[in-house]
Amino acid sequence: MALVSFCVAVGEVVSVLLAAASHLGTVGMIAAILAGDTVGLAVGFFAVRKALLWPSAALHKGRMDKEFRRIRKFSWTVSYVLILNAVVWQRSEVLFLKWFSSLPQIAFYSIAFALAGKLSDIANVCTGTLMPLSSEAYGRSGLTDLRAIYTSGLKYIQMGIVPLVLFGIVLSRPAVRLVYGECYLPLVPVLQILLATVAVTTMGGVASALVYATDKQAFIAKFGTAVALLNILMDLIFIPRFGAIGAAIANGGTQVLAVVVGLVYTKSILSSPFPLTDTARIYAAALLAMTPVLFASLTTAKLGYLLVVAFGAFVYIVALVAMGAVGSSEASFLRKNILTRLQAKPVGLIAVEKDSF
Repeated sequence: MALVSFCVAVGEVVSVLLAAASHLGTVGMIAAILAGDTVGLAVGFFAVRKALLWPSAALHKGRMDKEFRRIRKFSWTVSYVLILNAVVWQRSEVLFLKWFSSLPQIAFYSIAFALAGKLSDIANVCTGTLMPLSSEAYGRSGLTDLRAIYTSGLKYIQMGIVPLVLFGIVLSRPAVRLVYGECYLPLVPVLQILLATVAVTTMGGVASALVYATDKQAFIAKFGTAVALLNILMDLIFIPRFGAIGAAIANGGTQVLAVVVGLVYTKSILSSPFPLTDTARIYAAALLAMTPVLFASLTTAKLGYLLVVAFGAFVYIVALVAMGAVGSSEASFLRKNILTRLQAKPVGLIAVEKDSF
């Protein structure tokens, strides 16, 4: 996957540069991006040939026919989900802002969406590993090991994202003033709303990994259709009245609803409780660590922000340990895996992933 992504990136950059140099306009840019994706598709095909027993599939025709039917069914469902994601999880509100609001509101929302999306990208890097891990665990032992993966995934993703969200909300105003200037301050409440939703929506990656691993993605397609329609309805209600803030409310509100229902659904699959105690400890530690950052944001000393954030991070870690959110299991993981890697000793992939949970 890393190789495919790299080839797609290189292909798109080269194609876009050629299109720009040739002055081909918007159509040329779209064609360039499609060309890069085609390169990635070709590389991806050669990467899976061996796994699909190509070209000797004729020797395994019966088994391969069954597997391809499963793959086809899964792929069609996921393709439909990707279309729904373009409405709920992307910046589709820009279209409604164009119809019902002004260009500055489009700019405020687009910038805020991009900035908040950086935190989501961090979470996606982590939750992306849960899909193969959950699939392997489900194929090996059913739901038994999935419960530990699921609850630990929710705990650790919140442990990493919640303080970043709270620090971002507090520092959004001075950061926007410093980077963009006074005229961009109207995007601050938009950014704060979107950041607040990230604390919840990043848990959706943990839930969706479990749903896909257990081959229950049809639920995402069915419920996602209702959420997409609700998203459009909220866009029509809030954007004409509140502009970019309304767009943030519509987008963030539907995302939070989707994740909450998804968490309830995954809980019903696993019959496993949500880690409320760990969540409460994480938020308490993050709020405590946010106090010095909040004080710094109310002052005009820009040079001290990095030091205060570093101090806040230290307070957060100490508070987690003091409240029992970080215990012997985390220390054991760090000792077994981090120190082992530093000593250049080989560690099996599955063993590392199992130990991490």
